[in-house]
Amino acid sequence: MNHFFKLIRIRFNLYVNYIIVRVFLIKKFRNKVEDKNEQFFLIGCLVGISDKFIDEEYVRKMMEVLRMTRVMQALYKEFKEEGIEEGIEKGIEKGIEKGIEKGIEKGIEKGIEKNRMEMAHKMLEDKVDINLIVKYTGLMIEEIKELMKKDRD
Repeated sequence: MNHFFKLIRIRFNLYVNYIIVRVFLIKKFRNKVEDKNEQFFLIGCLVGISDKFIDEEYVRKMMEVLRMTRVMQALYKEFKEEGIEEGIEKGIEKGIEKGIEKGIEKGIEKGIEKNRMEMAHKMLEDKVDINLIVKYTGLMIEEIKELMKKDRD
């Protein structure tokens, strides 16, 4: 058991030393760069490079600590807002796509219906039997009678 605690302490010391080195490097290089954007870029690069050398356990522990920082809370808020905005944009895009699809479908349906009515109207003008008009247009007898009524008026 003593050996186990020794390993844990060594590992913890490594983490602490690792953090100290990172902070030292960031402070040292940041002070040599005057432009704020370049400072942030440099810090990001150092964090990104050091990220290649840490394991999952270290990442988990760092996340626990970072959750308490203002930077992480601000990032969380920003990412959440970006996610919401992206979700809204995708929702609008899908809504527009569906609206266009439905509009096209409705337009096709109306065009077919108009064509059927025009055909029935021409057949009525040619004195075609009402049963044949029903057969070839697919209209109901009531619809054809309504069309005949409109033609008389």
